[in-house]
Parts: sequence; C-alpha cells; structure tokens
Amino acid sequence: MNARSSLLFAALLAVAGTPALAAFESIKIPSDNELPRFPITLIADGITAGQVVVAVSVNPEGKLDDLLVLGYSHERLASEVTATLKEWRFIPARLDGQAVGARTELHIDFTVQGAVVTSNI
Repeated sequence: MNARSSLLFAALLAVAGTPALAAFESIKIPSDNELPRFPITLIADGITAGQVVVAVSVNPEGKLDDLLVLGYSHERLASEVTATLKEWRFIPARLDGQAVGARTELHIDFTVQGAVVTSNI
C-alpha cells in the first residue's frame, strides 16, 4: 500500500466511525419569558405595528451570548427587543442529547396588542 492509499484508507476509517446524521434539537424559548412591549411613544406617533429581525447566539447553558439586530421597521422596537432578549433564558440546542451553543434568527412581529416571536429553525 503506498502513502496515498494509506491516507485514503485512514480517511475512510475516520468517516466510517462518524454517525451519518446526528440528532439535533433547536434552541427553544420558554413560554414564561416576558415578551417585548410595544413602546407607547410609537402609539402617540400613530404607529400600531412593526417588525424586528434579530440573530441570537445561545450558549450550552441557555444564556444569550450575543445578539445582532438584522432589521427593523422602527428603531424604538429594536431597542425594546434588545433590552428584553438580554433578560431571557433559553433552552439550549442539543446535539445527540448534549447541550451545545447555537445561533438562530428570531422574527418579532409587533402590534399594539402584543408581540409574536418566531424562529427560522
């Protein structure tokens, strides 16, 4: 067996020992987290709805590591979402049963009546 064949054989053995598909569970948001509130100052300006899109990074302990606002309809909504998410706790993602850090994108749709949070995962 030459060096190239040996390397290929070693690579095949490494791949053969790796599961083809690992079981992955997404980040979850517990229902007892307080939702972002619609700023009353926007109502005074005649605004009754809006959206915020934010990327979040959650560590294996379920704590927010980082967030990045990707888009918003009104800056005050983005500020409210940022402040609220810093207080949230999460159920971390799991890979083969082990808690792992993960990232996801959240879409928050606001109305005067409240907010709805959805995830891309």
